[in-house]
Amino acid sequence: MQKRYTYLILIGVLVFSGVLTYDAFTSYINPYLTASQIVKNPEEYLNQEVQIIGSVVNGSTSYHDDTLFFNLTDGEATIRITYTGSPPQNFMEGEQVVTTGTLVSFHKVEASQILVKCPSKYESGRSSLFSEPIFIATILIGSVVIGYTVISTLKKG
Repeated sequence: MQKRYTYLILIGVLVFSGVLTYDAFTSYINPYLTASQIVKNPEEYLNQEVQIIGSVVNGSTSYHDDTLFFNLTDGEATIRITYTGSPPQNFMEGEQVVTTGTLVSFHKVEASQILVKCPSKYESGRSSLFSEPIFIATILIGSVVIGYTVISTLKKG
């Protein structure tokens, strides 16, 4: 009977570890993209949530009926952004921002969020999970727990 509970605990630990791993990986599935990456292959991103990094084009910003309109560029391509709500406090033309939203046409995103921060905080392209301390700690702790559980089970078995 005790052996049965040990196997149930082991299965529970494995399922929990799987959930943690899935959560860690899905947090990084939506990398920062540039306008050029989207314009070169819009079919891949159409009607999908995207995070676009770029600079707000000077002279492209307008605000009508609680909706902000502006163009975002990476210097090669430009995408039109529509955002309903108040613009972020530090939002300015010429500054680098990240917009999160849905690509509704080949050159238009309906944004749900605009992030304005220091440009050096952003990285273009995919980031490595192994450069994130929380991911590494989660993998190490999970490995220790699973290893301990497996060894304990084998010794009792």
